[in-house]
Amino acid sequence: TGSFGGLPDGATLTLNGKPLQIKYTATTVTLTGVSNTPPVVDLNGTNDTGLDFVVAFVEDAGAVNISDNDATIIDTENASLASLTLRVSANPDGTAESLTVAGVTLPLNADLTSTGLVGSTTFHISYVASSQTFTVTNHGGGSAATGDFQTLLRGVTYNNSHDTPTTTDRTITITANDGVVDSSLAIAMITI
Repeated sequence: TGSFGGLPDGATLTLNGKPLQIKYTATTVTLTGVSNTPPVVDLNGTNDTGLDFVVAFVEDAGAVNISDNDATIIDTENASLASLTLRVSANPDGTAESLTVAGVTLPLNADLTSTGLVGSTTFHISYVASSQTFTVTNHGGGSAATGDFQTLLRGVTYNNSHDTPTTTDRTITITANDGVVDSSLAIAMITI
């Protein structure tokens, strides 16, 4: 018995992105690989099959949610997540297009960072225009409650204020990360 770096018997640590469980005997320390099931992002929620969501954006009708109101993020092994990533396929209408994430509206034509409060978590939101990618993390570092990420996801909206929006569909791919592994892609399709 004893400790390894101050970690108790049965604890899990991460080495090179892989979770390892610590086991002690009187003379040895054993590190055993632990499988990690990825989180699952379901944009259409529990009442529909599949994980993806389709919504129609209508000019001058206001912003639309990119997920159903019962969308879920589930991680059977963790009560918290490290990040949520949203990638927008195109923004042909430049400054007229925006996503609102955690109550913060971010135009899709410029790099921006901001913070927004959802539940008990202050989220850091970073947008890189060249890759059209949003990264959402806990502003204080580390992980945040899966429920707060789920509530944040349910509140994400797309808007386009252009007088004659380009009619190309927009897709937003979403992944959640539990600190070790990404979820499969969930896709929000916005028809214009």
